[in-house]
Amino acid sequence: MFGISRKTFNFLLLISLVPSFLFYYSSLGIHNISLFFFLLTFFIIFDYNDNNYKYKFILLFLFSTLGIYSHKINLILIPSLVFFYLISFKNYKDVVKYSLFKLIVFLPIIIIFLFAPETITATKQFSDLNFSFIVLIKNLIAWPINISKSLGPIILIFFIFGLVVLVKNLKINRAIFIIILTHIFFYIFINSFSTFYIRTNLYITHIIIIVSFIGFIELYKTRVFKIKYIAIFLYLSHLTWNILPIIDFQQKKILNKDFTEYFLNNKKIKNSLNEIVELIDDEKIIYLD
Repeated sequence: MFGISRKTFNFLLLISLVPSFLFYYSSLGIHNISLFFFLLTFFIIFDYNDNNYKYKFILLFLFSTLGIYSHKINLILIPSLVFFYLISFKNYKDVVKYSLFKLIVFLPIIIIFLFAPETITATKQFSDLNFSFIVLIKNLIAWPINISKSLGPIILIFFIFGLVVLVKNLKINRAIFIIILTHIFFYIFINSFSTFYIRTNLYITHIIIIVSFIGFIELYKTRVFKIKYIAIFLYLSHLTWNILPIIDFQQKKILNKDFTEYFLNNKKIKNSLNEIVELIDDEKIIYLD
């Protein structure tokens, strides 16, 4: 098609599905580093049980450790992904090895908690745990709503169809379902996941885009022309949704007010930065988050 290979075309099609959310809000400081190692861990674990390359456990342990130490959100996401995946394949040998090595790696964190227990208190307050039934239901409903806010409602539609396709071969794709269900689980029980979705959704965004791509391809390949045309219409609508804020940033204010308020008019962040600058020379500050 147009003189390009099918792989190149599929890659360009996948890139075109990437929402402007990643373009404008990739500057989330340390989250970029932790997300990088999180995705590397996922890449290794995806077919971990089927591959026999020599250093797979070492790479899994190394990248997951760097991910965990890069941000506290990975402290719950990465071990959950690894443990559930290995247990699902009854790979108890690597579960034990991973647990022992991680215990050694976590010793500095445990020591910090012992000598500075206020760090646990601060993390608990930030997590805003609330196990009331109504709150749990609200958080569950918030997951697809926030996915729609950050990635767009059309991506959410393609994503649902993609899941239907992938569940037919669950053994191969179980890592995808494990990370999605893990993310939803913490979304339900840790209120800060839904409150700060602009950040926490980054850790599931790339998976959702890939699944959405699969969903769109399957809809496009159908022999039912009405469904095919609807899929094309939705794709073009999403493409327009992406292009508008890139051409004119003012459009972003219309498309998603949450992002505008968070990045352009969040008085708390502005005031905090001003207080820091008053205490420390601005030239000596490195903004990571």
